[in-house]
Amino acid sequence: MPTPTVRELHIDQALTNVSIKYQNAELIAEKIFPVVPVQKESNLIFIYGKQDFRLENDIRAPGSRAKQVEWNIEGPSRYAVVEHAYEMQLIDEVRNNADNPIKYDEDSTEYLTNKIKLNLEKYVADVVQNETNYDVGNVSEVSVRWNDYTNSNPLSDIEAAKEVVRSKIFMYPNTLVINDYTFRVLRRHPKLLDMYKYTRGGVLTVDILKELFEVENLLIGGAGYLTSKKGKPDEIGRVWGNNVILLYVTKTPGIKQLSYGYIFKLTGFPLVERWRDDATRSDWIRVSDKYDIKVIAPVAGYLLKNVIV
Repeated sequence: MPTPTVRELHIDQALTNVSIKYQNAELIAEKIFPVVPVQKESNLIFIYGKQDFRLENDIRAPGSRAKQVEWNIEGPSRYAVVEHAYEMQLIDEVRNNADNPIKYDEDSTEYLTNKIKLNLEKYVADVVQNETNYDVGNVSEVSVRWNDYTNSNPLSDIEAAKEVVRSKIFMYPNTLVINDYTFRVLRRHPKLLDMYKYTRGGVLTVDILKELFEVENLLIGGAGYLTSKKGKPDEIGRVWGNNVILLYVTKTPGIKQLSYGYIFKLTGFPLVERWRDDATRSDWIRVSDKYDIKVIAPVAGYLLKNVIV
């Protein structure tokens, strides 16, 4: 990627109190897949079976042995982190000629970091919106789109999906993920508003929807990305589609904790490195991250597809 030129960073009589920067929506990837720091670039992940849920005769007669039972590992999975990185050249002449409010080094580091984070957001969104990453029976499509206010019933659809997850892990999913468009439809849905007509007015807030759907976390994915090629008119795509994702996400990622998935991130990352190249009178900055996104428990999630037309 070409670096900024002196002409681009030096503006005659630049305003120091005004600058324009496009800012993406809040990124939610690490709230969906909790981060587990790891010391090695690859290793095994042991997955315990469901033997704790099995009822067996525990009565012991005098003088006899107690019933012998065993626990098992369903089979180890494996993570393998991959490095994701961008770097940029910072030229002395450009830095020295840059006007306020441009901060050449800081702005460049922020730019690289934001690109790394947006890629992570897209990777996670693609994983949880892929029906092959769910257990059999944990994917469906609504019969009536939710922006059909007359005939749809979002609460009924979500309750049915939650019950499928509960029947397999004996806990209800605690996290609901929707995009910003779906959120706007839900907060004005007449059937949902009717449930609060005597206590709340106008529209439904995030907190009210959390209460209504009985989830601890309501995450709204609003991030976008350029789909057009460089030099062409801007075309923006949505990272998050018109799907509903219900997941059980642990509060305390670690050993023997059930969660739909994790981000296994190598300790020490993300990492910002800087080095000098005297031959070109410039510095280089590299921002990198090393992680692997893994679905650990496909039974702990549900994908409700295409809820909005």
